[in-house]
Amino acid sequence: IIAGCVFGALVLFTPLIIFSATLTAYQLITLGAGLYGLVIGIWAWQRDRQGAALFVVGWLVFFGAVVHDILEANLVFQAPYLPQATMLAMRFTSAFFRSAELSDRLGRTERRYRGMIEEATEGIFLFELDGWVVTVNRARAQMLGYTSAADMQARVTDARRQIFASEADWIQFAQALGAGGHPSQTRELRSSLQHVDGSVVYVSINGQAVSDLDTGQIRYQGMVQDV
Repeated sequence: IIAGCVFGALVLFTPLIIFSATLTAYQLITLGAGLYGLVIGIWAWQRDRQGAALFVVGWLVFFGAVVHDILEANLVFQAPYLPQATMLAMRFTSAFFRSAELSDRLGRTERRYRGMIEEATEGIFLFELDGWVVTVNRARAQMLGYTSAADMQARVTDARRQIFASEADWIQFAQALGAGGHPSQTRELRSSLQHVDGSVVYVSINGQAVSDLDTGQIRYQGMVQDV
């Protein structure tokens, strides 16, 4: 950035001879910065950083156009079949940064949504059909005596036997929400859950069977209130 500002000032405020004398140095700095950006992008990609793969692709297109223009300006080769390569690369890069901005906004929205769920006073749950606990919030976990949502998810492997007070309660829950393996409307029912100390917790459940957007698998989701 500093080199670009200095070179821009030379172009605007100095004679043409100075621009010509410093052009090669600026091109070398540009190539070095491009290679550095590429190395950083690949490093981030290898560590599964969000958006790194898209950054590398966009940077390769942009850097390739820059290299092409530098080589062509120095008469290393002529490539009439690549007109306006720099403009194309700039448009691609602009689209990349727009995509990265939208991804960042989506990430912030998801964090706010998760925060709302975590701070909700009602217990919130998402179970697989076989009883696997996909997610719960803090209120849901503390209702049954767990210290946190993470504690509950680490200790509970089968909601059918570890959360519901009896097998009959699970069967009633599954049938009410849709045991047929299809999405259902929201249903309300009363049920009995199992506290970690062995006592029974009587609750009101509002839940439904939903289809996972990625896999199509049916899951149970809903809210729980202590009664």
